[in-house]
Amino acid sequence: MIRLILLATVGVVVVSAAGCGGPKRPDGFPVVYPCTITVTQGNTPLEGVSVTLRHSETSGKWSISGITNASGVANIRTHGQFPGAPMGTFKVVLSKTVIEGGSGSDDDNRASPSKEPVKIYSLIDKQYLQEETTPLQIDVQKKRASASFDIGAPVRILIETINPGGA
Repeated sequence: MIRLILLATVGVVVVSAAGCGGPKRPDGFPVVYPCTITVTQGNTPLEGVSVTLRHSETSGKWSISGITNASGVANIRTHGQFPGAPMGTFKVVLSKTVIEGGSGSDDDNRASPSKEPVKIYSLIDKQYLQEETTPLQIDVQKKRASASFDIGAPVRILIETINPGGA
């Protein structure tokens, strides 16, 4: 009987230790709740959008963000490791860029610096790029939070042109 109790106790300790294998939460880390955000553009799911939740009390302490998948859904994580977001009302900031140009090769088919300028475009309207101007919000409470945002017609806004050789 004592052997059975000892074996059961060892089993409980082993199972408990196996469940503690996740990342350690930093001191002062908030309780987080499941949170998803869906982003569409012209009613089409938008993949590869960086979604960041901003709140004056938590923005300086913990990053709260996700990247949309092919269905336009971002599963939000806090501090990059913990699924969910803390309670509160957050501004939703979006970002997605593409880089074009800058490719080239010389006559020997070896890579060489391009003479073509590199252009960086935003595929998100500028109003969604900053906490101060985005109209998007999500309210996270003690339950699953989700929101869907259609950000209008597709855009392509030139952000920067980088000329090779600093020209």
